[in-house]
Amino acid sequence: MKTIKTIFITVIFIFVLSSCFNHKDKSVTNNNIDNNSQIYKPTKAQVRQKFLSEDFNNISGGRNLNLFNTYKDSGLVIILGDLNNDNLIDAVLGYSFEPNENDNVGGGNAIGDISGLIVYLNDGKGLNRLLINEDLEYTRLISIKNNTINAMVLDYAPDDARCCPSIEKHIKIALKTNKLVVIK
Repeated sequence: MKTIKTIFITVIFIFVLSSCFNHKDKSVTNNNIDNNSQIYKPTKAQVRQKFLSEDFNNISGGRNLNLFNTYKDSGLVIILGDLNNDNLIDAVLGYSFEPNENDNVGGGNAIGDISGLIVYLNDGKGLNRLLINEDLEYTRLISIKNNTINAMVLDYAPDDARCCPSIEKHIKIALKTNKLVVIK
């Protein structure tokens, strides 16, 4: 009886173990081509993977993702939507890097992080990086609606230190002639 119980437990263990190894994360491995229309529809996981495999090393300068940035979850924020009115889902990725010893040559706490936005446009077959923008500091991406990026940005009150802007305001950003422009 003990032998049968041992064999049964071993078979169950092998079955469970093999099912763990055969599991695939469909959000990353699926190419997300709509079979009816053959148009690529990206997921946030695919955008993250594209950034980490194609862009991270080129723009990080050896820095690490800033995992503690309160405006970017795990150093990255990704929003999806149509940016250029072509009815295809594009992506905007906000990143944040920890500064290194070369970034703060003046001493003090003048630099809190190195951040920027990357725009990926969808051509129907995949995402292509259009631009990298590092001019919009302290930007928290919210959504893409009506071809416009909705975001929150921190601004400085008169008494704020360089490290710590305290005023939060809503902004809209549009893609105009392949540049990100804050709409007034």
